[in-house]
Amino acid sequence: MDDTNNPFSEYYQGDEVDEDSNIPNDEFEDVDIDHDPEVVSELMPKVSPDAIATYLLDKGLVLTALEFHMELLENGRELASLRNYFSNPGNFVQQGTTTVGTSGTLYRTSSISTFESLDLAHSDDGTAVDDKVAVLEFELRQAHETIKSLRASLTGAIDEDSFLKMEVRDEKSDADTHDCRDASTETSSNPLLKRAMNYLVNEYLLQNGYKISSITLAEEIDDQDFEDWDDVGLNMSKPPSLLKLFQDYSVTIIKKSCMRDAETQTDTFVSEAENQILFFKDEIERLQNEVSNLTATNDTLNKELENAQSMSVLSQLPDSNIRQDQRTDSVRAKSDNKIHSVLWNELYSFWDSSNTWLFKETSKVASTSAELISSLTNSLPNIIFCMDLENRDKLIPILLSTAAMQEDPALRYDLLHHLFNLMEKPNKQQRQVILSGCVAYAKIVGFAQTEEDVLPQFWEQIGHKFLERRHLVAEACGAIAPLLRPEMRSSLLPSILQQMEQEESNEKVRLAIVKSLAVLVSILDENEKYSQLYQLCKKLANDHAWSVHQASCRYILPVLGCWSRQLGKFFDHLLDEFVKDLENILDNATGDHDQHLKTATPLFLIALENLHSLLPGLLCTVLKSMPAIEDDTPLEDICPLVTFDDETYHLNWIFDSETEYLNLYRQYYIHVSQRNVNCSTELSSCLYHFVPRLVNLVKRIKMENSECVSAMSELFSSLVKLFGVEFAKNHLNGQKFDMVRSTENDLKKDVSIDEIALATPLLHTYTCGVLANIHMVEESNQLSEFLNEALIGLSISYAPLASIRASFVDLRNKDNIFHTLILDVLWNCMTHASKYVRSAAADLFQVMAVPEVEGHLLQTKVLPGLLSLAEDKEDIVQISTLKGFGELMQCSDAGDDIIDRVIDQFGAFLSPADMSVSYHAMNVAMIKVLGDVTPKADPKFCNDFVLLHLAAMAAKNNHEINRTKRSDIALELMNAYTNISFCYIPDGLLQSAFLPGLRCLLQDMDKIHSEHVARVEKLIKDMEVKLEQRTSNPILETNLTQSGAKSKFYNKFF
Repeated sequence: MDDTNNPFSEYYQGDEVDEDSNIPNDEFEDVDIDHDPEVVSELMPKVSPDAIATYLLDKGLVLTALEFHMELLENGRELASLRNYFSNPGNFVQQGTTTVGTSGTLYRTSSISTFESLDLAHSDDGTAVDDKVAVLEFELRQAHETIKSLRASLTGAIDEDSFLKMEVRDEKSDADTHDCRDASTETSSNPLLKRAMNYLVNEYLLQNGYKISSITLAEEIDDQDFEDWDDVGLNMSKPPSLLKLFQDYSVTIIKKSCMRDAETQTDTFVSEAENQILFFKDEIERLQNEVSNLTATNDTLNKELENAQSMSVLSQLPDSNIRQDQRTDSVRAKSDNKIHSVLWNELYSFWDSSNTWLFKETSKVASTSAELISSLTNSLPNIIFCMDLENRDKLIPILLSTAAMQEDPALRYDLLHHLFNLMEKPNKQQRQVILSGCVAYAKIVGFAQTEEDVLPQFWEQIGHKFLERRHLVAEACGAIAPLLRPEMRSSLLPSILQQMEQEESNEKVRLAIVKSLAVLVSILDENEKYSQLYQLCKKLANDHAWSVHQASCRYILPVLGCWSRQLGKFFDHLLDEFVKDLENILDNATGDHDQHLKTATPLFLIALENLHSLLPGLLCTVLKSMPAIEDDTPLEDICPLVTFDDETYHLNWIFDSETEYLNLYRQYYIHVSQRNVNCSTELSSCLYHFVPRLVNLVKRIKMENSECVSAMSELFSSLVKLFGVEFAKNHLNGQKFDMVRSTENDLKKDVSIDEIALATPLLHTYTCGVLANIHMVEESNQLSEFLNEALIGLSISYAPLASIRASFVDLRNKDNIFHTLILDVLWNCMTHASKYVRSAAADLFQVMAVPEVEGHLLQTKVLPGLLSLAEDKEDIVQISTLKGFGELMQCSDAGDDIIDRVIDQFGAFLSPADMSVSYHAMNVAMIKVLGDVTPKADPKFCNDFVLLHLAAMAAKNNHEINRTKRSDIALELMNAYTNISFCYIPDGLLQSAFLPGLRCLLQDMDKIHSEHVARVEKLIKDMEVKLEQRTSNPILETNLTQSGAKSKFYNKFF
């Protein structure tokens, strides 16, 4: 910048001022403004704003005049000359594009051009690029000069401002008896002077050893570098130390106080000086802002210059799209034509033109991010086909990152297409990597681009021949669902999952569909989609694959229950539909009973499991519907049977916290304890509609279908655990009386004994599902009393004992605390007056003569009870004890004492002192028990007792006159010998007992059951062959007779 035209610069030439200027030239000659402040003080008041405005307009400094005009407006001192000039549009009409006028019009300058406006695309030899570089270098130098000039102006303004303040301060100090301390305590408001003072103070502290104070000062003033004077911002050399300045200041103040004429200082001068101070403060602030802007512009120009220089170099390198001769000519342009072009082309032939992608991408190395993305987009498809399948997953991050930054939709689609087809059969880990990448991609690009790029890939893969690809799509639907728009989630994703559910048969893929559907249902807000998704969820919940069904019960149905509760459809729709499924299955279960068990049972169990998974949601619905009630019962006294963290019912999936669950349960507990059922519509519906429908379902199940009976008992057991003991005691306990009363009424009406209430699964369900859970919480006689009444009722009505037998078995397996209870019930019935009751008790002792019962109970309760009933005078009671004794022989915990006593009792049964009419029935039952027990009993029992007695009974049966009795004994002997033939039998017993008994049996079959002769003959032949093999191979016999050989031989078949 030329400072000779600036009237405020020390380099200003006064003779260039026009003659009509209001500022005389001679007043600015030989004036040293920087070194003579008294002259400045005399001249400053004489410079008027009108003179400055006139000078700027005459010299064509329009921009400066405009800035001056704006500052005057801000200060409220508008000049009419500047206002008239800038309000006239005619002053700004451009007269020419290249000529420079003197009328004050604005000129277009090349400094406003940017690097983006330079056209570097049409450079054949680099000349145009060099020109642009030269222009940029010139602008850069010009910017540096402008910054230096502004810093100089800023420094000058600061000096003048300081000078004026010093004059005013000196005047005030003269009026106050020249108190220098008042002047030294004043703090300048100028930031640059503050920074300079901070620098000098820090320097003083360091020089005098106050290092800690210096560090503290640097920490408090963290925006200044105390090691660099240039950081202050003044365009002047570093001043002397603070001590030196203080010494010079004292001398200067004394001299000027002596030389100054106080009578020349007036109030007018002080006012003008203050105005000038304000003016220069504003000017300093403006210049500081301009310096900051120019510094930023300077940095930008430096970067553009570097880019331009690199582009000028790149323009000389080969391009795959330019012919070889053009490249060599371009490079040879820098060689100053020292050699012939033909020779140069020959010398510079380092590569040949090629159309391969590798040559093309290598020839144009990326210098920007856009070029890098383009290069990756073009190269990745070729790299994929060059890699083996096992390592292609290493490209997933690059593929996704490139696709995320690629702006071309078609190229993005191709990249994601390669992603989903990267591996032929992606394994679990590779699928997880792809899913993780898709989620990250969707988070970056947003909803719209995810729907545009990713979802089409799903449609292409849902029918792929490889199940791994279909598995990937099924999992991806759930992973990407939260990152789509609601309308897309409710339309496209359900369609994809529904189509896959209809077409997919692989169990693993269907499992993935279940989890994705659960995710989708949990985030859907569109209520109109409830019916569609309910049908889809129900199909998956009724899937014949057990793993798919279990996953549906675990994930889909709880989520569907939450949605239905929000819509108010839990009772009226969801729960009602699943109960209807059970009722329909029983309605359609007609025809052959065996076929019913094969077809209806699996469907019933699946539907019942679905209903079971809705019980936690039922509890949540009831608890949240209970009205608030004031009660002082502490939470510690409320102990639900199901805890908040129970892994079976997952109440933590439904309630927000354990405190919320306990507070709601306390209100419910109080209402139920007070039998206040009608306080909640949901609780009333549960008791008066839901539970009665379940009871009717139980009555319709056959006792032969033990799986369904046990499943219904488990359902009621869960109902009691969730809703509590008070609920069961107060509202389910009436079922007991209904069953007993119903049994009495059924007997009066001559109802079939198989259909009376106590003979149905209702007994099992009420006993194991309701009373057993009450008994485990609070021990009472309710369960034992009911079992005693039920056993007596079934016995005197001649009904089958299947229902109570199943109840005893499930109670025995549920918990050991029921073992003593069951034995007590049986002992109470042992002394009943009715022989049928005693016979039923003897038959049910078989349930407790098992290894699951503790040894001391077998010794003190089971065996004594059986022995006592075996002495009963009624034949029916004695025969009923045989199965119990047989079970004891198979019990591993039974000691030798128990086995010996059982063998003695069996001998007593076979050789009774009183030969009654029931002797034949006893023999038939004994043979059946011995045939069933022997393969699993101790070998001593078989060798010492069973084989000998069976041979004796077979020989005796040959002389039986009654054909019916002979047939009964022969058929049971055939079954018994068939079972025992799988056991190891010593050679001696095989020859002396087993084969003779079979030959006697063959005689009976030949006369009364010829159809079984071949079977008995084959059995005899097999035993004879086995005996011959042992005789010819003594080693085999020795090995088999060693310790434990008999048990091993038996275990091979059983």
